[in-house]
Amino acid sequence: MLRQALPEVHSDLQGLHVMAWGRKRGIDDIIEEVRSGSPHELYIMPFRRVDAVSIDALAQAVKDNTSLQILSTGHHSIDIDGLSALGRSAAASVSLQDLRVGPSAMGDAGLCALLDGL
Repeated sequence: MLRQALPEVHSDLQGLHVMAWGRKRGIDDIIEEVRSGSPHELYIMPFRRVDAVSIDALAQAVKDNTSLQILSTGHHSIDIDGLSALGRSAAASVSLQDLRVGPSAMGDAGLCALLDGL
């Protein structure tokens, strides 16, 4: 349907990034998408609620996914255990090429936890 809506000049379009704003909610739907193996790129928008349980579930889904190439957690504060889990999942992933985490407030301990996982 989207391809039909684009003008003829964009018929060679290879990718499209759509960012939708909405009410603040968790990331359960995002985790399910990663489990399904469908996304190649995933950007968790700042208005989404992220907690330790959801980060652990996301890390497991990333580890098992064979198509996800880019994961960006945006500016969400992720605790040391979550960063370590993301690092381990990135190391185990067969497809992930680009892991973007933040914010700068994660500090040296957070960075070390992420790198220890890798």
